[in-house]
Amino acid sequence: RFVAASDWRIDGLRFEGRLVAAAAIWINDGRSGADAGISGSSRRISVIDCHFVDIRRGERQDTHSIRIDGDASDVLIRGCVSDTSSADAVQIQNATRVVIEDCHFFIKRPFPADDPWDNTGENGIDIKRADDVVVRRCVIEGFQEVDSENIESTSAGAEGIVVHKFGVVGLLVEDCTFRANRTDIKI
Repeated sequence: RFVAASDWRIDGLRFEGRLVAAAAIWINDGRSGADAGISGSSRRISVIDCHFVDIRRGERQDTHSIRIDGDASDVLIRGCVSDTSSADAVQIQNATRVVIEDCHFFIKRPFPADDPWDNTGENGIDIKRADDVVVRRCVIEGFQEVDSENIESTSAGAEGIVVHKFGVVGLLVEDCTFRANRTDIKI
């Protein structure tokens, strides 16, 4: 699963439907048990123009479009679209120097209520621990409260961007549009 490399560019891929993994793209250092469609080194990675549609994996399980952890650094996410995931469009567990720009993250169509995989969308961007994160020219919309009894979640969700108390130093959010989120930015 894990391939040690740097200077990766993941460009123009489409991920759709149910996954067996916790994220379609999981950027980590290989020590944190990555279980993803694509998993790789945590340095100098660009994810460009990728599309994620109806990303989910199973009943009561979080699935992110992109997850970053394991001391990742120098990560660029540009021009990506996340259309309905069962958790966060982007979750940053532990990283330094992350730029997210020109992206569109949204929850457009909730899964049917009678579907046991109905966990729909937690947050647009969820930052647990990070230094130097820039979010610019993004549109983040439609993140509403989820039923925390029905998902494996640390919160009820519903934020465009949520910054947790675990330790975030240096966050810049500029020229972004937020629509129809319960809370646009929660710190």
